[in-house]
Amino acid sequence: MYEDFQEFFINRLIKLRTKKDVSARAMSLDIGQSENYIADIENKRYFPSMTVFTYICEYLNITPKDFFDDEIEFPAIYNELFNNLKELNEEQIININNIVKSILRKWYKHILNKKSRNAPTKSNWNIPGLLFI
Repeated sequence: MYEDFQEFFINRLIKLRTKKDVSARAMSLDIGQSENYIADIENKRYFPSMTVFTYICEYLNITPKDFFDDEIEFPAIYNELFNNLKELNEEQIININNIVKSILRKWYKHILNKKSRNAPTKSNWNIPGLLFI
């Protein structure tokens, strides 16, 4: 069970770090650790303390909850968007929500119409006319 948790933790750390486009060395130094610290975690030599884990989350601009929620592929962007939405009035939020619904309808329609193995993945939404902003 511990090995499964450790594997999840390492894979999530690698994914979030690479999404931020930062090297393990740079991240290690930026959170005040030795230059190999993150690489050592990713290679199962260390496991971070809770204190260092909070530094990692702060560095990635996510909460500890976000770190463990692997259903959110881009937690830092999600958090930024959510915080920006807090600044909008109701009408603006409704407009943003309608845009998101429209994008999703086009995406789902495209997937249903395209029954091939070449259908784009969620992370590659290169559908002409999909974005209209």
